Amino acid sequence: MSELKIWERLIVGPLIVGFVVIFAVNLAKAEPFGLGNLVVDFNLDSAPTKLPKYENAPVDFWGSGDFRTKDGTTPPKLERMTFEIDRFGELDTRGIPTCTQADLEATTVAQARRKCSRAIVGTGTGAAIVEFPEQAPLPAHSPLTFFNGPPIGGDPSLVLHAYLTVPVPTTYLMPLRIERIRNGVYGFRVASKLPPIAGGYGSITHFDFGFDRRWMYKGEKLSYVNARCETGRMQARFTVEFSDDTKIAGTFVDRCQAR
Repeated sequence: MSELKIWERLIVGPLIVGFVVIFAVNLAKAEPFGLGNLVVDFNLDSAPTKLPKYENAPVDFWGSGDFRTKDGTTPPKLERMTFEIDRFGELDTRGIPTCTQADLEATTVAQARRKCSRAIVGTGTGAAIVEFPEQAPLPAHSPLTFFNGPPIGGDPSLVLHAYLTVPVPTTYLMPLRIERIRNGVYGFRVASKLPPIAGGYGSITHFDFGFDRRWMYKGEKLSYVNARCETGRMQARFTVEFSDDTKIAGTFVDRCQAR
């Protein structure tokens, strides 16, 4: 744990324009902040922070998001998320089999993980509130599983699996294209449109994820996520959009050390 650094909390410039909030976060953890009745808490983190300057090395990458309201009512529905990630990195899928949406249709968490166990590259948890008209809100929870998916347009992909039992048992599958881009410091984009939860009556309140897959392939130890420290910092940014037209964009920056 000596090389693990907990990234500090510091918001360095909120800007509100209409329904849009844009803020920069120095390092990877922002204090919870509010826009109207909505309160958002985001976190991104990785380790280690000492990395080679010109070649990639294994890293673990994780993050979380929490959404609530000041008055305790159900938050607006999270509809879209986009992450852009530093270009000084790469994904390695050599030797990992793929798992398709067809493989995972109508599976529970245990069934999905058993059926495509060798394709798992990340895990997490998700939570939501399901609120039907004239009924008390119902909490819903699911483990999240990220499977190595087949390429999309020549780019690597993930298949995200969740399984909720509220109001009825339902499998949720979401393909995630890890698109290679050239946009300044950013080299990868993951854009997703979230499927309606519980027929559109569900609102996401929490998610977290972690990618730390390691494996042996042809005598070589490999890592799913790899990065280097060319510029002395690593950077990512996100945009989230809600059903009430609220849009939030943030940038996370962390110092790294070249070794």
